[in-house]
Amino acid sequence: MRFIVKQRIMAFGKQYRVLDEDGNQLYEISSMLLSAERRKEVLDMQGNIVAWAEWPVLTGRAELHAGVERGDMEIPFMSMTPRWELSMGNGAQYAVEGDFLRLDFSVTGSTGIIATIGKRLLAFSDTYEVEVRENAFNSTFVLLLTALIDHKYHSDKN
Repeated sequence: MRFIVKQRIMAFGKQYRVLDEDGNQLYEISSMLLSAERRKEVLDMQGNIVAWAEWPVLTGRAELHAGVERGDMEIPFMSMTPRWELSMGNGAQYAVEGDFLRLDFSVTGSTGIIATIGKRLLAFSDTYEVEVRENAFNSTFVLLLTALIDHKYHSDKN
């Protein structure tokens, strides 16, 4: 499944629209303004929270939830090469790795690459192309990862 994640320009906090390939909005990702937990939420079109992540300001550990699935991820404060380990509650392990310029990321598991996240250049706002292989991984986790990557590497404050 392919998504386009576009940051809203005129919004309080970081907010994103998640579109399908045809431009139909499927989700919205919101960040709580002035939140010490750096909470991110994926909302369906009815406003229901379908996934959320908390990344407390003073720790490098993010907690991700989507339905009954749960994952923990270490996000180093500083690193030369972006690589985050994602440990799922069911014991599965994944790696989120990016390139030197932090524009392209992949999510890999035991079967290889299961999702890619790429930042579009020359876009008016932060825009990402996200591809999740069918039935390989919960797509809302990848949408949360996209928001965390944008916050970590492409925020005006970092």
